[in-house]
Amino acid sequence: GHLAVDFVAPLGEVSLGHSIRAIGAGTVIFAGPDERRWLAQHPEWSRGLYVELDHGDGWVSRWLHMDSTGVVAGQWVKAGDFIGRMGYSGYVLPPGPDGVHCHGSMEKDGVAVDWRGMIQYPWSPLAPVAGIPSPGRP
Repeated sequence: GHLAVDFVAPLGEVSLGHSIRAIGAGTVIFAGPDERRWLAQHPEWSRGLYVELDHGDGWVSRWLHMDSTGVVAGQWVKAGDFIGRMGYSGYVLPPGPDGVHCHGSMEKDGVAVDWRGMIQYPWSPLAPVAGIPSPGRP
């Protein structure tokens, strides 16, 4: 199933280029285009431009389909730090009218987590999520 959450900009705001912010402190594992080898056979699985964050204690968040990234691998971010801009890179199906959105997923110890129940609505990728650690700077 689709355990990720697809976000669009708040009502009345343009989604394309909208800021995406870290949901918790952590280290950037990856920032850039999806270049996995098997994508030529399965382009429908492309993440496009994306950012992956290690929040510690086995928690990893992944933010897909960006228009641009604003961080680099190895960089430390705090909750609320800018990490990229919303777009429609990779393979996207709309939740927004033009496909522009941010696909946010979470893993705990390498296993995808249905984290919709952890979100307190209204929520945006600016607000911390309950249960995600915010470790101090390593």
